[in-house]
Amino acid sequence: MDYRFTFERHSRRVQAERGGATLADSTRTMVLRETRLPPVFYFPRQDVRMDLLRQSAHRSYCPIRGNATYWSAEVNGAREENIAWSYEEPLPEALPIRGHLAFYVQRLDALLDGGAPAAPRDPALHAAYANPLLGWLLNEAPGFTSPGDLTGALGARMVAAGIPLWRMTVLVRTLHPELVGTSYRWWRKTWAVEETRAPYSVLESPGFRNSPFLPIF
Repeated sequence: MDYRFTFERHSRRVQAERGGATLADSTRTMVLRETRLPPVFYFPRQDVRMDLLRQSAHRSYCPIRGNATYWSAEVNGAREENIAWSYEEPLPEALPIRGHLAFYVQRLDALLDGGAPAAPRDPALHAAYANPLLGWLLNEAPGFTSPGDLTGALGARMVAAGIPLWRMTVLVRTLHPELVGTSYRWWRKTWAVEETRAPYSVLESPGFRNSPFLPIF
């Protein structure tokens, strides 16, 4: 199945509710329709209760839409981390959602489309994927705020999917003058993630020179 995405103007009233407050209420949302994924409603910033949102330090990148900025909600003394995201400077293909915010449906109390609950997430949308992890990677993984937490969750998901995984190492390369990167090692025996900052000297160590990582890099 070919991959496609479109942005369309939505005329019905759409409301996002959380903690007894309406975070967004609009009759001019933009709807992202993407192959094998449920529709995503993007609210104009003018129709969002920005006084209830605080920009977080979390960021992510989409090769189609660009760099995403995340927002946390503070309602009646309760905080919901990274409940929404926006593309402040979207790539050309995603210019229709500039100045808009979207919410994670699973972190809202309700998302109403024309007064009725928005279409629920349909598991059949992911039936075309042979890999059972892709739906999770596309929808839930971007919400994690640290590489360590994401590594641990990925390890658990892989085991739940029936993959005989015993340990996994993820290395995040950096441009740090002293560190080549940070590694996150997950162990099935403890379900814990060990974080190690690797100096450039590691690249010349016997352990690295004689490991499978050398030809991989």
